[in-house]
Amino acid sequence: MQIFKTYYKYYKGKNKRNTGHICFMLRTDMHDNSLDYFLQLFAEAIKDFPNLKAKDVICQEYGGDTVRGIRGIEFDFYPPQKGSTKTVKIPKGYTNNFIN
Repeated sequence: MQIFKTYYKYYKGKNKRNTGHICFMLRTDMHDNSLDYFLQLFAEAIKDFPNLKAKDVICQEYGGDTVRGIRGIEFDFYPPQKGSTKTVKIPKGYTNNFIN
C-alpha cells in the first residue's frame, strides 16, 4: 500500500501571511474504510510524529476529481506560544501538493 503524505499551511489576510498552522494528511489511492486501514495510516504517522495522539487525528473522506471517495487521516500543528522554542518541522517525504 503506497501512502501519500501531504501538508498545507494556513495563510491569513490579503497579504497571505503565514499563520504557522500546518495540516498534515496521510492517504492512499484506495477506497478502503476499514479500521485496519486507518490504523495503518496512524502507525505511519507515528513514525514521523512520535508524540501524536489518537485524539488529535481525524478520519476524512476527500472529494474532487481524482480523490473522490478516498479516505485518509489528518492532524494539525499550531504555531508555538510566544517565547516557546518549539517548532514544527515538516518530515522528509511530505509534499505540499495535495494531489499526488
